[in-house]
Amino acid sequence: MHDAHSRPDSPIATETVTSHDGTIIGYRALGQGPGLLIVHGGAGRSEYFLPLAQLLADRYTVYVMDRRGRGLSGLQGADYHIEQEYADVIALVEQTSIPYVFGHSYGGTVALGAALTRLLPKLALYEPGLSEPLRVTLHALQAALPQAHTLILPNQGHSAPTTAPELVAPLLQAFFV
Repeated sequence: MHDAHSRPDSPIATETVTSHDGTIIGYRALGQGPGLLIVHGGAGRSEYFLPLAQLLADRYTVYVMDRRGRGLSGLQGADYHIEQEYADVIALVEQTSIPYVFGHSYGGTVALGAALTRLLPKLALYEPGLSEPLRVTLHALQAALPQAHTLILPNQGHSAPTTAPELVAPLLQAFFV
């Protein structure tokens, strides 16, 4: 497990957790402060989000996971279903005591699904791939659980979290307090 008191200029740690079905979920961790998990989208990998993580590392211990089937994580497997990814997020949150989660694109859908399974204190979504039923679910979640603070970030361009992290980092810093 990552030491939450490492210095922001320390090397990036590469760690793993084991999800409920035994799949290894890899992540990179850096910084110091309360935990903030970044969940990448469908075409992403953890290393694409390191520039954003580095901008946040002076205030947070930033955990950038590789979703199942990508990068440092195990394969999706023949019986893949999205609920496994919800469980992956929950495993990482529980094993590292992360209070904040940021999901980008499809990772936003995964983060929202995890939030419906386990209350996350604060959840920020950037261009989540939400179908109409999930949008209704998000609004129902906000109404039913006012203590679960959720933010859908304004669009700065779909790839902004990876190509222009300086636009996204201040929005996250203002929300995750």
